[in-house]
Amino acid sequence: MIRIIIISLLLLSGLFVNCLHSQEVSLKGLEQISEPLVKEFIDVLASDEMRGRSAPSIEADRAADYIAMKLKEFGIRSVNGSYFQPIPFCAADLNIENCKFFLTKGSINHPYDLKENFTPLFNTGSNQVQGELVFAGYGITAPQIMMIIKILM
Repeated sequence: MIRIIIISLLLLSGLFVNCLHSQEVSLKGLEQISEPLVKEFIDVLASDEMRGRSAPSIEADRAADYIAMKLKEFGIRSVNGSYFQPIPFCAADLNIENCKFFLTKGSINHPYDLKENFTPLFNTGSNQVQGELVFAGYGITAPQIMMIIKILM
């Protein structure tokens, strides 16, 4: 039994010897990363012009082109001649003509504007709902919210 333990320990110690001769990590690109460079990336990708980079969108394409340009500038090689990898993406077409949202109290009908007051998600259905509405708030103070509460009360 002791012989098996000694042989096992010798074999295991041989595994750890290989770890001592592992390849060193290259840090040559690390010194090129600076606060102004990171700030530039954030300023461009988080700018209002990118409008959140919803997919698929022109802004997402613009952000991808910017990142590809930077990768090329840094000398990072592309894969198969491209910095892009096509992926399948499903998106629903929004029928803007029929996309409406209303809140009604008694005889008062209050319409809300698409993209201004509400934004449907891709899995939004078409339905009519009737019942009581309770506004609990979002923990923020804004005149627009108070106006909505007054309309609904």
